Amino acid sequence: MKAKRAKWLHALAIYIRGACMGAADVVPGVSGGTIAFITGIYPKLIDCLTAVDLQSLRLLLRFDIKALWQGFDGNFLALLFAGILSAIFSLAHLISFLLDTYPIPIWSVFFGLILASAITLLVREGIYQLSTIVSFMLGIALVLVISGMSAHQVSPALPMVYLIGVVAISAMLLPGLSGSFLLLLFGMYEPTLEAVKSFNGPYLITFALGAATGLISFSHLISWLLKHHYATTLMFLIGLLFGSLYAVWPWRTFDGSNRAMWPGDFALMADPMILPALACMILSAVAVLVIEYYASKFSVKQQITE
Repeated sequence: MKAKRAKWLHALAIYIRGACMGAADVVPGVSGGTIAFITGIYPKLIDCLTAVDLQSLRLLLRFDIKALWQGFDGNFLALLFAGILSAIFSLAHLISFLLDTYPIPIWSVFFGLILASAITLLVREGIYQLSTIVSFMLGIALVLVISGMSAHQVSPALPMVYLIGVVAISAMLLPGLSGSFLLLLFGMYEPTLEAVKSFNGPYLITFALGAATGLISFSHLISWLLKHHYATTLMFLIGLLFGSLYAVWPWRTFDGSNRAMWPGDFALMADPMILPALACMILSAVAVLVIEYYASKFSVKQQITE
C-alpha cells in the first residue's frame, strides 16, 4: 500500500511540475525551462528528450511500442506534458486576466521566484573560473539583448507558425529565455494565445509539429553541452536566470512600450503597490527555499551523471 501511494505521489509531483511549467510558458518573460530547472527535473527532461533518436524510429517501425515507451521514459514525459498542456489550456484565460488586472503583484511573484532560484543555484552550483564567469556574463547579456528588442509582426501563415514553434520551444528549454516572450517579439503571441482559447486545430497542430521538432533537436545540443562542458553551460544557464530578472521586473509602463519603471519613477505611478509587491516577492522566494530544502541532497550534476 505504501509503495502504491508513493508511486501515485511521485506521478502527481511530476504532473504538478508540468502544470507549473505550462503556466509559466503562457506568460511572456517567464520560461517553463526555469521551472524545470529550479524544481530539479531539468536534467531528467533533457535525458528523456534525447532518448528519442534513430533507435526510437526503428522501434516505432517495428511497432515495438513497449520498448519505445520505456526507451524515453514515456510515463515521465506523458505526465509532464499532460500537466503542461492542461495548464496552458485551462490557464490561458486566467493568466491573461491576472496580468491585465493585477500586473504588479503577479510579476512580483515571478521576480521573487526567479531571483531566489538564481541566487540558490549560483551559491550551490557556481564554479568561478575565467571561462565560467565569461559564460555567466554572456547568459545575462543574451537575455538583456533579447528583452530590449522591439516586437515585429510576422505572417501567421502555417509554414511560419511551424518555424515559430521550433524557435519558441527551443527557448522554452533554456531557463531564463521565454518562448512566449519570443512569440511576443515576433508578433505571434496574441495569435497563438487566441488559437489556444478558440482551439484552432490547424494552427495548434502546426505549432505542435514545430515544437516537437525543436524539442528533439535542441535537447540533444543541451545534453551534449551539459555532459561535455558542464561548468560553463551551467553558469550560462544561471546567467540566463539573472538576465531574465529585467524581463520580469514588476514595475513597468504597461502601455505597449513596456518600459521598466525604477524606484525614482514610482512617484509617477498612480499606485506602485510596493508593499503587496514585496510581499509577493518574499512569499515566492520562500517557496523556492522550501523546494530547495527538500531537494538539497540532489544536485543537477548528480542527476545527469546517474
